[in-house]
Amino acid sequence: MFYLGKVNVNKLIFMDFFKNTNSGRGLLILFLVLMASQVSIAATKTWIGVSGANWGTNTNWSPTGVPGAADDVVINTSLNINIDNNSTINSLVVNNNAAVIFTSSGGGRVITIDNSGSRIESGSSLTLRGSTGKGTRTMSIAYSGTGSTMAIDGSLVLTAVGDGSIYTATNSITTVSGTLKNDGAGGGTSGVITSNASNLQFSSGGIYQHALNGGDIPTATWDVSSTVNVTGVTTTLPTTSTFNQTFGNVIWNSTSQSAGLSLGGNLATVAGNFSMISTGTGNLKLIGSSNSLLGLTVGGNFTQSGGSLYVYGDNTQNVGGGLLMTVNGNVSISSGTLTLNANTDATSSGTINVKGNLSISGGTITETGNGTANINFTGTTVQAYSKTAGTISNTVNFGINTGAIVNFGTNLLDGSNGTFNLLTGGTLMTANTGGIASTGATGSIRTTGIRSFDAAANYVYNGTVSQV
Repeated sequence: MFYLGKVNVNKLIFMDFFKNTNSGRGLLILFLVLMASQVSIAATKTWIGVSGANWGTNTNWSPTGVPGAADDVVINTSLNINIDNNSTINSLVVNNNAAVIFTSSGGGRVITIDNSGSRIESGSSLTLRGSTGKGTRTMSIAYSGTGSTMAIDGSLVLTAVGDGSIYTATNSITTVSGTLKNDGAGGGTSGVITSNASNLQFSSGGIYQHALNGGDIPTATWDVSSTVNVTGVTTTLPTTSTFNQTFGNVIWNSTSQSAGLSLGGNLATVAGNFSMISTGTGNLKLIGSSNSLLGLTVGGNFTQSGGSLYVYGDNTQNVGGGLLMTVNGNVSISSGTLTLNANTDATSSGTINVKGNLSISGGTITETGNGTANINFTGTTVQAYSKTAGTISNTVNFGINTGAIVNFGTNLLDGSNGTFNLLTGGTLMTANTGGIASTGATGSIRTTGIRSFDAAANYVYNGTVSQV
């Protein structure tokens, strides 16, 4: 399109020349043809793949022609597309339950998206694969300009095939309600996700799976019902500073882990649930060396169904300080080992404050080291304690804080040689026939350390048979 500006006599004469002479009309036609050649007409380009698997082949697209910067790309068939040139497109849609793979071909390749409307629909997936050869042959998706959007309702997978893959969320708003996975399988260079909290957002139900040894947890905004699932750690943690975010749910399930690894106190806030499933033959420590008290707040429940979790650090750190893990929901131990303290310094501590129920149906709660290990009931409504199996061992201290109400029913708090302390204003409920006792293997409380029952605490006997 061209602009004539203000109309004047000279320009009217010029237009009359175009209209009223043969040579003028010829020039006008030539002018219009030249202008049309400069106009890019937006189109929806759908992959049909009739001439192989190369992105840069005209006849693989309908309408024919390799997608350009004004084109919306739709891929609705499961296949591996060789990305044989760098390309800028308007948007990208993967739908129809298609499983699509982009593999770099002939060099490092980038698909750049410069507008809104991109999405990977539920049931569909897009996998990025690098290749090997002369030079670096990564496979990348990036964004340009402002206002670009990507909705991952299905799954986007980065692989470590060949020279690896890159997803750069910068210049976009990428929302994940499906799965974003960094997959370390493939034997090549690990994938890289570049993002910040404003351009990568995990909504309710969104999952980030870290199936990778080492690497980084991407920086993002995490809904309370989103999940970080760590499955690929073997010997190297993701960069510990990348745990310094407010996550939704956190799951640790690294079945091939073989090393003892410390988060160094960087995991501080889990707004949803924290689940420990597996650490392989290794373990996970919630704090590294420190001479101060650090905290982890779990807004929902803490469950351990396997693995080895240390609340403080290892025996080589020889410093004071500790970790306070506050669980606003329930604590449930069914398998694995939960170790409190584990430090050689006598001033160190590992403490769990639980505001919901404490259920032990398997596994082990234990203490090692020279410091103190504590489990405190700190809720404001009735909390239930149950122990149907499993083991409590060594010096684990238990307390019921002021205002907390704990119903032991007929369950036994036993196995620990630590102390038990019921504070002023706390409440103990028991249905045990032996009630409570200051020493010996009788009643609800059977820790072998000092048992302290405050005279200003509350005691509720609610058994169905006679109680002492």
